[in-house]
Amino acid sequence: MLIRCTEALHSAFKRETDLFFRMGGEEFAIVMEGVKSSAIARNMAARIVKTVADLKIPHEGNPPPCIVTVSVGVVLCHIPKGSAMEIRRIYTIADRLMYRVKKEGRNGFALEERWGSECTKRERS
Repeated sequence: MLIRCTEALHSAFKRETDLFFRMGGEEFAIVMEGVKSSAIARNMAARIVKTVADLKIPHEGNPPPCIVTVSVGVVLCHIPKGSAMEIRRIYTIADRLMYRVKKEGRNGFALEERWGSECTKRERS
C-alpha cells in the first residue's frame, strides 16, 4: 500500500524543485518551491487527495467507500527572497492541519497561508 501511494504521489510532482519524502509510518511530506498563490496550492493539494483515492486501494478501517485516502496539511509560506525557512515551525503547522482534516472525516486537505517571520528562521542575538 505505501509503495503504491508513494509511486503515485512521486509521479504527480515532476518539477525539479518539488521534494517528496516519507517522514515515517504513513506520513509523507512534499515541499514545493515557488508556489505563489493559494489557488495553486489548493489545486496541488486536491491533486494529492485525488491521486491516492483514484488508486482505490481497499482499506476496511476507513469510512465508505473503504479505500485508502489521505489527509493533507498545507502551509503556503510567503517569505522574502534569500530567507531561510524554519522547517520545524512549518511542520508543526502542517501536522496540526492534517490532524484537523482527519478529525473532520479524512480524504481532504486544509491550507493556511503564512507570511515572513511565521515561516523563517529568527536571527539569533
